[in-house]
Amino acid sequence: MDEEPDDRTVPGTATWTAGPDYAALLATAEAVLDDVDRALARLDQGTYGTCEVCGAVIDEDRLVVGPTTRTCGAHPAPTGEPDAG
Repeated sequence: MDEEPDDRTVPGTATWTAGPDYAALLATAEAVLDDVDRALARLDQGTYGTCEVCGAVIDEDRLVVGPTTRTCGAHPAPTGEPDAG
């Protein structure tokens, strides 16, 4: 006996659900990798833990929550990018 297809796998049906948005997942992964690369570069330069906007020391608790944090939290991250912390 042939089974009916699951409606979730049939495009156009009321219960159909799209699969993962791989382009969005890739973009997110690339953005995270860029953040990590920038943080590693700041470590190499000796500026990790220093706010990129005002030069203040970034609170250790803030870095624990978001190790790629670029600002002290008193202002948005540079270039309008979301701050990891």
